[in-house]
Amino acid sequence: MSENKQQAPIAIGEIEQGPSQLDQFLDKNQKNLIIAGIALALIIAGFIIFRGMKESKLADASAALMNAENASSLQDVAQKYSGTPSGGTALLALADAQWDKNEKDASIENLKSFLNDYSDHPAYAGALVNLASKLLKNGQAEAAEQFLQQAVNLEDPTFTPMAQVLIAESNLKAGRKEEALGIYNELDSLSDEDLGSLRGLINSRSITSKAPIPPEEKP
Repeated sequence: MSENKQQAPIAIGEIEQGPSQLDQFLDKNQKNLIIAGIALALIIAGFIIFRGMKESKLADASAALMNAENASSLQDVAQKYSGTPSGGTALLALADAQWDKNEKDASIENLKSFLNDYSDHPAYAGALVNLASKLLKNGQAEAAEQFLQQAVNLEDPTFTPMAQVLIAESNLKAGRKEEALGIYNELDSLSDEDLGSLRGLINSRSITSKAPIPPEEKP
């Protein structure tokens, strides 16, 4: 057992739940979400070119994606090669570029379009969490949690734990401490390898299954 997991637990009523906790987590991890999903798809695109696939449209789409340098060219790839893995990846990258330019509504709509049109895309689970994180940043927690639950249900080893953490953080921000505790207890049982960088956040909460839940206060 790691040294961090031996910390004394904090009663659930003492968990810090200020909005900055969730905002800081999103700021720190949102870019990693995007990079992870797009990197996987780019690797696949490169593999398609390398193998010299017979379907010339797929090869052309992969080449166009790798040559896209800005939002305009990404949009061209997404539209021209709609329905291909590279077209979907271009749509993800376009949404990221739009978010960075403060075009938040367009970014969110493109992510929703991706989820509607590319359910078999290798970056689908990451896109669910990516969209949810943007909705949380936009103050749309209820809508975000629907997409996060979809990511949890996929049982993706990379993105499901992150979706669970985001649900827990959203619960804390909304004052739903018991729900957050249940999620963190479940995550705490996973290995450091499964959790990756999320382990630090979980340990910072100092929550274990032994953390006491204070009785409800009578009005």
